[in-house]
Amino acid sequence: MKKSLLAWPLAWCCVVSLSWAQDVPESNPESAPVVEDVPVNPGDRQGLAREEMWRAPTEAEWNQPVLIAFERTFEDALAVSQATGKPIMACINMDGEIASEHYAGVRYRQPEVAALFEPYVCVIASVYRHTPRDYDANGERVLCPRFGSVTCGEHITMEPILYDKYLDEARVSPRHVVIELDGSESLDVYYANDTAAVFDVIIESAQGRPEPKPEAYWDMPITSRTGFASSANRAALEQAFRTGTVEVRRTLLQKSIETAKSGGPEQHELWRLALQSKNAELARLAVQGIATSDRAESIDLVLATLQDLEFKEDREVMVQTLERIGTNSERARTLVASFRGLDQDSKVVDQAATQKVLNVAPEALHEEAVDKLSTMEKARGGATYGATEPMGAAEAALQRATAGMDLTRSANADPRFVPLYLEDVARDLDLARPFLETEAAWSWNLTDIAYDLYVSAGPVGLQAAEGRALALVPTLPPAALQQGGAVVRDVLAAFMRARQRAITTAVSAKKEWPADWMADVKDTWTAIQGAPNTSAWDCIQHQDFLRYMGAFAEANAVLEAAVTRYPLDPYVHDRLRNVLIWTKDLAAMDGLEARYDQLVSAYPDEPTMRWYAGYASRMAAEIRRRQQKGAQATATYDRAIALFDASAEGAASSSVSANFEIGLCLAGQARLALEAGNLELAVAKLQSSFEIGPDAAGTVDGLNLTAIMTATTLLNRLEDTAPLKAMLRVELDALRAYNPRLFDLPEFERNSAGQPAVGFGGRRFGGPR
Repeated sequence: MKKSLLAWPLAWCCVVSLSWAQDVPESNPESAPVVEDVPVNPGDRQGLAREEMWRAPTEAEWNQPVLIAFERTFEDALAVSQATGKPIMACINMDGEIASEHYAGVRYRQPEVAALFEPYVCVIASVYRHTPRDYDANGERVLCPRFGSVTCGEHITMEPILYDKYLDEARVSPRHVVIELDGSESLDVYYANDTAAVFDVIIESAQGRPEPKPEAYWDMPITSRTGFASSANRAALEQAFRTGTVEVRRTLLQKSIETAKSGGPEQHELWRLALQSKNAELARLAVQGIATSDRAESIDLVLATLQDLEFKEDREVMVQTLERIGTNSERARTLVASFRGLDQDSKVVDQAATQKVLNVAPEALHEEAVDKLSTMEKARGGATYGATEPMGAAEAALQRATAGMDLTRSANADPRFVPLYLEDVARDLDLARPFLETEAAWSWNLTDIAYDLYVSAGPVGLQAAEGRALALVPTLPPAALQQGGAVVRDVLAAFMRARQRAITTAVSAKKEWPADWMADVKDTWTAIQGAPNTSAWDCIQHQDFLRYMGAFAEANAVLEAAVTRYPLDPYVHDRLRNVLIWTKDLAAMDGLEARYDQLVSAYPDEPTMRWYAGYASRMAAEIRRRQQKGAQATATYDRAIALFDASAEGAASSSVSANFEIGLCLAGQARLALEAGNLELAVAKLQSSFEIGPDAAGTVDGLNLTAIMTATTLLNRLEDTAPLKAMLRVELDALRAYNPRLFDLPEFERNSAGQPAVGFGGRRFGGPR
């Protein structure tokens, strides 16, 4: 039966704005209110700033362990719930939102609060990533520092599951939902004034329930416990594997395979550890275990195995596993078609022959186009244009149009003359129209499509031209694709994009598509990747597509080639940073900052490369902040600031963006000083941030915090009479005079447009956070 909760005063039904002007007494972290100390009556807290109601965690509190044991998957939670009779408690959290920060950094780490959650099977959902990777190079789980017992991938995966099933698609955090054994919701708490309002109803919901049944596996030998899904049992199995003898490891793997074959829980983490164990026998058992799976949860592990060159001979086994999983998973079916296509040759594009012709130096291509056009103009001898020209004239006009398009698309073309070239091309294409009646009509279509691609107005016109390329290329004779020139390259690129769009459209519509399409994409890219007019953006779009299709190794190869060819392109560096964060340890020799050290050394005279390196270090500092590594984060911010300074010294044009980034770095250091209790340093860092990069003051960083948010929290920590408080107020007044828009709340702190009103009865109750 759903709990009916008392309506609160309408004055509390709005979200209180973030205001630094309101003073409140400093709260002592050592005597932070626990459950029984928080006033039950919301009215008792009226007049307090939100920063005091939901005080920010200190560094010491962040360093305390999370005491609530969250299950790894919703499927595991359901299994444990059925086995024990406990309902599920779903917790939803959000980085940067003030009450969510308080729960994650303070409440979930207090023994008194953890005790309130013991009558429930708990899961946690948050879309934010707090560690770059879920597993290290040894296959070990990298636990989320914010939530403790789960990886970031697990709490990110949990979010859409909960919202699709239980939360009516209303993105509200923090939120606590009780799900009964029959799948119904008995409680949904959000927009609460204080923690007491939440904890009181959690306590009430737990009262009167039957005593939970004990989990059955604790008195069993560890090698007999592979059939149980709770996070505690999984962790025990993994610890036994790490510390056990080869015989114990072998037994655990064999038992896990038997359990999976009989329909029990799959022990993916055991298999992952075995793959990285450097023991061939154990690794082979892990592959056998993965190959038994028919569940969608195994897909990521299959993909990780496919990327491991050590087990490349098992590629077919893994693809067959995806085929089996694909009976119940659209994603698996998509991946099967993707890998099958990558393993075969295109029936349309002879990539080897075409690549040889297209990969011509830009200067040579430009000179060839100029010479060809000049020769044809001389041969024409000043003949006037007319619709009644004989076939020979039509063919000559087509040749001029083709040469003109090659010249237009040449990397060395003078942009001032491009409009004139295009006028001539359009006129010659009209004259060449009779050529459509010949057997070589494809030649006219090639040039006409290339022209349409160049002058298409908007995405609709571009897709129309790409659609024409999709229809034309499969009908072209081999000689057509091997004639070279920018025209052929552009039409092939359009053909590839159209194939990619057809694939992604089919995937989105959950429709089958032939593996031949992927083979066409692969071989077309191989043919055009080295062409002079293939751009950095072409590389990035192709890399994005390959990652979308699960072809991570192939995508990384495309990116590495792009880094070499376009070392200063911003889109290339955006993808490079992301891939390094996803795939490399931060402290590794080939990790994020180490890789940028190499690039700075390779391009010592490029200030832009130092800017990119500074940005990479700022990202690394934010990662270390999420990991609660305050000292390392502070030092990494210093490194980023030095690199941004160096980039500005080398190129005055980058000083504005460098100062903006330095402002964010200093604000990050201010937050670290605040959490460490060094309020004087926090104020000094904010002053520097506002002076150097004032425009960054309202920008959220990677932790969803702004400099103004930190200043607001800091004002609530400082004594009323403290000179630092007056100093900070002066800084904020000056900043508001400079640009009041900097004080606008971030989007996630505002009521979303069209968001339904929060009810007070039934399973919801409302009020400000």
